[in-house]
Amino acid sequence: MFGALVALLVASGWYVLVTLWWPASSRPYLAGSTDNNFMNLVLGYNGFARVLGRDGGGHAPTAARDATAHMSSGHPGFGGPGGQVRGVERLFSGEFGFEIGWLLPAALLAFVLVLVSRGRAPRTDLTRAAAIVFGGWMIIDGAVFSYMNGMVHPYYCLSIAPAVAGMFAIGIREMWIRRETIFGRLGLAALLTVTGVWSFVLLHRNSGWYPELRWGILIVTILAAVLVAVSWTHRTRRGLAAAALTVGVLGGLSGPAAYSVATVATSHTGGGPTVGPAEADAHFGWGQTQASPELTALLQKTNSTWAAAVNGSSSAAGLELQSGKAVMAIGGFSGSDPTPSLAQFQADVKAGKIGYYVVEANGRGQGGGRTADSRSDLSGTADARAQRTGDPSQMSGGSGGFGRNQHTDITDWVTATFIPQQVGTATVYDLSGYQG
Repeated sequence: MFGALVALLVASGWYVLVTLWWPASSRPYLAGSTDNNFMNLVLGYNGFARVLGRDGGGHAPTAARDATAHMSSGHPGFGGPGGQVRGVERLFSGEFGFEIGWLLPAALLAFVLVLVSRGRAPRTDLTRAAAIVFGGWMIIDGAVFSYMNGMVHPYYCLSIAPAVAGMFAIGIREMWIRRETIFGRLGLAALLTVTGVWSFVLLHRNSGWYPELRWGILIVTILAAVLVAVSWTHRTRRGLAAAALTVGVLGGLSGPAAYSVATVATSHTGGGPTVGPAEADAHFGWGQTQASPELTALLQKTNSTWAAAVNGSSSAAGLELQSGKAVMAIGGFSGSDPTPSLAQFQADVKAGKIGYYVVEANGRGQGGGRTADSRSDLSGTADARAQRTGDPSQMSGGSGGFGRNQHTDITDWVTATFIPQQVGTATVYDLSGYQG
């Protein structure tokens, strides 16, 4: 235990110390923090704020939660950050169900079965210790995900995937070792049955996709469960039980395997793609948008340090990938970081370091301020825009925290100083020639 703690501190502690000691004036702003402090980021935005549903300033971001509750997803009615129910059922429903739920019921059952099976084992029993490690990891981590109030992206469940897989495997092995007993045989049968039935339920939620797959999984796993539950005494028949167990496990794993293949075979964009097959009108994540060919060509002709500036790093990343040019991300990841300041931005424009200021057609990039067309305050429609585009960075609220303070100062200055032009689907401001 002590050795593991030392290894953790050596492996990751140096980064914490360097970040805390390094002068803020000569390092990048710590995105998501409210005061450019590393521990604020760890304990705030990426810490207790995720669990308590509060921003770094201690205020509950109700607008953010309301907006994410309406976000669309690749699985109608079941995915994305929205469509979730706070509580234990969160991990079994929605996008969480498709990403981590396949073996979760069986893994929970396996935890109980192993503890019962090894209840009288010595204190140093490694199987029971492994069950406590993986089972405790799965339950504690899963409980946090189930009841956290902040924005919960389904891909967070990646952190409990090893625990679920490990606990399931330990349970299968332990029950197979005990197969000469009624408890072992019925335990094996229960694990296979639960896996098959739950895979059937999950696949039924996407009933239009290969319906024969879910029926095949259900039939194979139940038949295998019946075979392993029978007491086989002859050596040849024991081999049949082993074959039945193998087929049952492979059948139970067919659901997540098929979804994995479908996910790999489906193109995704943005910061939060969904799993499984493509569906009509599905949104595979938020953040990046496809720039028009006209905008891409315009940015490719620039020779400035930054071809353009746009609100939020996700939008900037999309423009960079398509144009091959550097794009300034105003406000960092969420567009809420107080960097660059208006004075810094003006200095870069005066020095000719930024070619254009881009306002994308879906509202991204305007910084929550005024668009080129209306030049009216858009902060009141930010939540509606978040629901429409599926982009949490467009949420409104007070200063600080995720999706807030969308640099209206920079937007207002740009819209008041430069002339807009329509380039494809975006409104663009040519920042060249500014003398200050």
